[in-house]
Amino acid sequence: MAIIFFGLIWGGNALAWQVETIADLPVAGDFLVFPAKKELIMAGGAREKVEISIINRTGKTQEYSLEINDLKGSQENENGLEFGDYASYPYSLKKYLRVPDNRIVINSGQLARAQLEISLPEEMPPGGLYAIVLISQRSVDASAGEAKMIGQAGVPIYVKIPGKVVESGETKSFKIDLSALAQRGVGLKIYFQNDGNIYLAPNGHIEIFDIFGRLVAQKEIPKFYSLPGSYKMVRADWQNTADIGYYRAVAKVQRGYVGPDGLALSDQLSGSFWILSQRAKITLLGILALIVGVLLFLNIKHAKKKFQQ
Repeated sequence: MAIIFFGLIWGGNALAWQVETIADLPVAGDFLVFPAKKELIMAGGAREKVEISIINRTGKTQEYSLEINDLKGSQENENGLEFGDYASYPYSLKKYLRVPDNRIVINSGQLARAQLEISLPEEMPPGGLYAIVLISQRSVDASAGEAKMIGQAGVPIYVKIPGKVVESGETKSFKIDLSALAQRGVGLKIYFQNDGNIYLAPNGHIEIFDIFGRLVAQKEIPKFYSLPGSYKMVRADWQNTADIGYYRAVAKVQRGYVGPDGLALSDQLSGSFWILSQRAKITLLGILALIVGVLLFLNIKHAKKKFQQ
């Protein structure tokens, strides 16, 4: 990937965007945004720059806009997150995050970088602040003279303020979902709740044992983010090749922080399940129908013989 052009776009009195053209970038009908997330450690009075990049691969000239929202833990959905404008939200980063210029039009094959600035007051209590930058793509209809939103992505920003914080979280439950067995396999779901005042980054793995106690598979639980007050579901899918079997799954989850003794805290939960594929069901139904047919035939034969006597 060769960058052959560099330009500056000024917004107001501050440099808002830097634009580069990427040579021979293939058209993929989409746009890319990075980083996927941003983590910072900042003390009161500190200032930090956050760079967000957009690559237009749509094959058309597009307009992109940035919008800052508070990012909040939730217990109302499985993502454990919600975003919006929360006036009394104690973990709001939105009011400390500034975008010099929130709109830009770039051609396909161009990369645009936006510079955001976080500026914290001198007096900041220990804990965390959270926001999400929403990047919206709009296609400009020259005939109508208006823009239509056709895509959106988000970059969450997590700021940790050093000091004495309350780290408290727990894996509340482990559920096994067989509702989409043929399409996705066995759904292994863990539910994690954060009761502290700082975000946590748990991780772990799930071990699967057969009826004889042999380890047959291990699924990773990649690091995920749990905000204060959230109840978040994380899912791992296991594609099993057997048509029928009994299994036990054990979830081992590192909570993402250490206890008073300095040792990492973890949870272990387990569950058991039977697998009976569609093919196995059809086979069993066929065998059952055959048995019923044989028994019916023998019964009729016996009744006919008895009648003849």
